[in-house]
Amino acid sequence: MDRVPGFPLDAIRLAFQMRGIVKRLQSITSNLARSLVTGECRSFYLEDSFGLPPKASREQIDAFINFWANYILIGRELKKTIMEDSVCPDVKVSTHTPLVFVHHDLAPRNIILDPNGRFYPRLFEYASMHNFHSSAWDRFAIWRWKLFTFVAGGLFHKEARWLEIARWQFTRSQYARRFNVKAKDYASVASRPDTE
Repeated sequence: MDRVPGFPLDAIRLAFQMRGIVKRLQSITSNLARSLVTGECRSFYLEDSFGLPPKASREQIDAFINFWANYILIGRELKKTIMEDSVCPDVKVSTHTPLVFVHHDLAPRNIILDPNGRFYPRLFEYASMHNFHSSAWDRFAIWRWKLFTFVAGGLFHKEARWLEIARWQFTRSQYARRFNVKAKDYASVASRPDTE
């Protein structure tokens, strides 16, 4: 795309305008995580090899994030019993609020709404805004963007950090959750690879 010349935006005013837009989006709630068009439960933060079933519940999202936040080694997962696989001993993230309508990619490069709307936890909006940032930015630019995301999307720093950890874990060990998925009995619903 070509550079469009113009004046710098008033970042604080824009952040509060964005906050109003985000609040309006998040006023629409759902009991199920999904894309409005396909019903699939797909997100940058939920894409290991097994994923989640279409129209997943908030509890299933929490179980996914907490599995990966607590994951250490595949050997440890292989030693777990079915009962151990079906529960999460250490809850790091719990999305107590309803699932809300999220844009899922708010950044200066992409302020146009995607017609394929999605329902996910509120913290996904904040976390996805933190995915946008350039290595060319100086400290002041990074600080301004962090302030912008806080004003526009709320403050979910701790939860976003656990999402980063979970994503890092499932990126390097895609199949570690296979027995956990089987124990929770939704692998077949998710139409994912065989977990036998």
